[in-house]
Amino acid sequence: MESIRIKNLRSIVDSGDIQLSRINILLGRNSSGKSSFIRLFPLLKETSRHELRGPILWFDENYDFGDFSNTLSRHAEGEKEVISIEFTWNIEFKGRRSPYFVVPTTKESSRTKGKEKAQVEIGISKYNDSTYFKKIRIVIWGNEIVIENDSPHKPVSLTLNNRKVAQSNYKWNYGSEGILPDLALQSNITPIDIITASLIKLYGENSIKTEDYYLMTRVPLFDEDAIWDFISEVILKQKKSILTKTIKDTDEYRRIVDTVIWASLPRLIDYIDDELSEYFYHTYYVTPLRYNFLRYMRNRELAVEYVESTGKNVMEYILSLNEEERLSYIEYISKTLEIIIDVTGQDNKSIFVTTEDGERDNIVDVGYGISQVLPIATILWDRAYKKDRYPANTIVVEQPEVHLHPAMQKKLARLFVEALNIAKSRGRKLTLIIETHSNALVNRLGAYVQNDNAPKIPELLEYYQLDKESEVKISNEDISVYLFDKKEGVTHITKTSYDKSGRIVRWPIGFLD
Repeated sequence: MESIRIKNLRSIVDSGDIQLSRINILLGRNSSGKSSFIRLFPLLKETSRHELRGPILWFDENYDFGDFSNTLSRHAEGEKEVISIEFTWNIEFKGRRSPYFVVPTTKESSRTKGKEKAQVEIGISKYNDSTYFKKIRIVIWGNEIVIENDSPHKPVSLTLNNRKVAQSNYKWNYGSEGILPDLALQSNITPIDIITASLIKLYGENSIKTEDYYLMTRVPLFDEDAIWDFISEVILKQKKSILTKTIKDTDEYRRIVDTVIWASLPRLIDYIDDELSEYFYHTYYVTPLRYNFLRYMRNRELAVEYVESTGKNVMEYILSLNEEERLSYIEYISKTLEIIIDVTGQDNKSIFVTTEDGERDNIVDVGYGISQVLPIATILWDRAYKKDRYPANTIVVEQPEVHLHPAMQKKLARLFVEALNIAKSRGRKLTLIIETHSNALVNRLGAYVQNDNAPKIPELLEYYQLDKESEVKISNEDISVYLFDKKEGVTHITKTSYDKSGRIVRWPIGFLD
């Protein structure tokens, strides 16, 4: 995901484009809108995983937006009854043919060597007692597609590149997993019936076959010339003598082209939905208050693949690691938090922690801090180290510093940076979104940026190396900082960054006072 933009969601009237870097730090006072932004990620993840009767799963175990009325900003602007979320990302594909249609070849696509920027905006509104998708806007491969709906009970309308496409009886069909609904035909009259009738009017007879029709919907996306070339060369191949007629100005020509465009649209929606849903499926949210481990925990012998957002199943996750994974995990924890973790026991298991001074104790005897940071560390290592077919993961962490002494808060910075390094070495992409109030964490990240730009003068270099973490480095270009400030009920979000000396640029005076 390259960027996200939110409009009319609680106090966020317009977030502007939130450009996502490798590390994204959200700073601001309580109730400034940070949680509204960050909890959008688990909301969209759970929405993509469930079959719903409407567009959004408004509340779940780890978040609660209430309902549409609670979520719509009281200061809404623009389309005042619409909550809008816009996504921008690069679509990568190996060939010119997608699973749904032939991708049009453009100068832009050839320059990007298999990458295309996609932009999708979803607009959610309310009609009587139900919420629905009022608008979905897609910008992709040089086309702008806008699908709109006045109510959940009416067919949708389609605008393609500012041209109204003739109405067809398609409606949103909720009830399938994913971010976007299915687009379903709500009529006994099928596209093939409409095309057949128009061809008969144009040529007196029709030779279209069902298999020809399905091939027709795979021509380059929304390309009118390609659509008609296919009709001419495949469907009307035995009638070349009558193809000299000029028909492009006729109603029947427009009806055929628009019908094929409508018939192609559900495949595009599926394609976009697959892209969005897969991204949010691989998004992991860590709650601000995490699991407090027990002295003894029953061994259920579960094979755990992922760590829960509260860290409740960390013990079972550790037991599920193979030897190679376990050694890497222990090394990561030791390197970043300077503790050693092990699980012992038979029917009842316990997590033991060995600290820097060599003392080994049950995790419940070393204070809340370790139990609060261990789920974060475990999720970070898991998504950085383990490989699956989807190479990119986003981890969203809310207030990682809870119950941590400032010295341990500094270690969080290394926890994040080392996770990025592991991911990079494993050919994976990790994006971190961190909402925090910790000066210690922010300053330590600045120190790592400073390490990346240490002066080459020997005397100064020696000074830098006095810090035992002087070898930990991150580029200032890899960190974005977003300042959240609420004035008169409206959240204002300002993007800033670290400069090469590790200081935050344009830091507003009194921002944390």
